[in-house]
Amino acid sequence: MTRINRLIAGGDVVGESALWCPRSGRLFWVDIVGRRIHALTPATGQHQTWATPEIATSIGLREDGGAVVGLRRHVAYWDYDDHFDLLAVIEPDLPGNRLNEGKVGPDGAFWVGTMQNNIGGDGQPIAMNQSSGAYYRIWQSGRVEALTAREYGICNTMAWTDDDRFLCADTLANKRNRPTGKCGHVEHRFDLSRLPATRPRRSFAKSAWKLAVRTCSSRSIRKTAE
Repeated sequence: MTRINRLIAGGDVVGESALWCPRSGRLFWVDIVGRRIHALTPATGQHQTWATPEIATSIGLREDGGAVVGLRRHVAYWDYDDHFDLLAVIEPDLPGNRLNEGKVGPDGAFWVGTMQNNIGGDGQPIAMNQSSGAYYRIWQSGRVEALTAREYGICNTMAWTDDDRFLCADTLANKRNRPTGKCGHVEHRFDLSRLPATRPRRSFAKSAWKLAVRTCSSRSIRKTAE
């Protein structure tokens, strides 16, 4: 029988988006309702936390050493401090939605999934009554590309296969999906051969980050009421 050891008692309300950083030897994750990001260094036992201006939903790594974070409706650059610099606003026409899952894909973009917001300003649950979520990818320039129709209940779990398929799940519908850019429940493909051979999988592109930070660094995200 496999033995499972507890690394830390994080005290999270909703712990999500566990991500290992091989450069720093740290495990990152978010507490969505608790509005904070964690980092644990297993080698030393050091545990760090950072408060976020909105609910924190996901985290990815950048090639330059920083991170990209999904918040309630924003995607932001983050450099392990108290500042979150705006990269993109997702679904500005749907204020009742929020981000959920998010990962950096093999194409170097940050992929996110949305859902009807189910968290109140006080952190208490809100009942859901519609399936309005969708999948998007955000490029380093800040461009947001819709990949699916807005028809998912809870966009969750992301994986890319070696034969160029994107796999995901709708937790609310209790099913696994392979969405296209036009409709759900069928296969989505993208051409991995177009990616630069030197670009690491799961890393936000360094050159594009340098360009974006000059144009977006003044657009900080401030704490707002839900």
